[in-house]
Amino acid sequence: MSVTSIGSRAGILIVILVLFQGCATDNSRSNPATSPTASGVSPAPASNLTEDQKASAAAAFELGLRYFNGTGVQQDDALAVQWYKRAADAGFAKAQLALAYCYVLGRGVPKSNVLAFGWAEKAAAQGDAGAQSLLGAFYLDGTGGVPRDDQKGVALLQQAAAQGNLSAKLDLSSLYAAGRGVNADMSKAMQLLNEAANGGFARAQVKLGAIYYNGTLVQRDYAQAMYWLRKAADQNDMEGQSMLAYAYLEGKAQPKDEKSAFSWMQKAAAHGGARELYYLSNYYHDGVGTNKDPVESLRLLQKSADLGFSKAQYLMGVSYAKGDGVPQDQVKASSWFAKAAANTGTTDRAVPQSTTGTRQ
Repeated sequence: MSVTSIGSRAGILIVILVLFQGCATDNSRSNPATSPTASGVSPAPASNLTEDQKASAAAAFELGLRYFNGTGVQQDDALAVQWYKRAADAGFAKAQLALAYCYVLGRGVPKSNVLAFGWAEKAAAQGDAGAQSLLGAFYLDGTGGVPRDDQKGVALLQQAAAQGNLSAKLDLSSLYAAGRGVNADMSKAMQLLNEAANGGFARAQVKLGAIYYNGTLVQRDYAQAMYWLRKAADQNDMEGQSMLAYAYLEGKAQPKDEKSAFSWMQKAAAHGGARELYYLSNYYHDGVGTNKDPVESLRLLQKSADLGFSKAQYLMGVSYAKGDGVPQDQVKASSWFAKAAANTGTTDRAVPQSTTGTRQ
């Protein structure tokens, strides 16, 4: 298998989005300072507020965070946005960034990269590293109502990275590897990747583990590969868990261990990813690390197919065509084959292929 390479990127914005879990209040999300926005429009910074107003804005943000994640309250995206907006209008940078991500994700509001850019710009004007990282992604991808501009994107990521933003370091490592917006520099790319991984950023740990596993850019080192993949997997990172399952199943980094492979793939599939559900379906189908369970295998396969994974859609067609686990139904078979044929595929993430045999 070829897991991934340091230069492969399916859009920087995707990498940054995985950091957003209600806009956690770590160092990658805050470090207020003042600087003009790209449009020259500056919000009222939180520093201009009275202490009471600051406390009120902070409380509104925390309420938004709780409604977003369902912590201590019933989860409600609309209420999360309502509280984020109150804090954002008061100039609270973390809330402005949170609101930007709500517009990117379409949670509680219609999706709008243009509005997301505007709120991120306000937070970045106060020196918020997470907002600088998000703006950099917009410029690099040419979204958010701005044209693609690699130089601006790199400059914003560099500002964020200088404040310790791990997502920005990971993105910059890919840009240095590809020579995009900067001169290609593999040494700098690896330095930034190691900094992000050592800082605890799971996505960087997955990428570093894959590099060691494949022996790309560095000498192959299975011990290091397993170390970094396990670090990511222990943080409940779906791709880290999926790759770790593959490593246990392949048996190159350590003796083959189907039970451990099954256990990690179960954890990966619990995230609800279409690919991981498909892989877990294969484990149940072939009895890898568990007893064969055709009913559970079919349930997972259908769930993956419903999420748009083309391989699962194709196999659902095969199942109905042959009457394998379901009543034979050529109409349904044709419908699934049509969906698979029209499907250009889900985003090609760095997830390994299963080697469980009969359904690849």
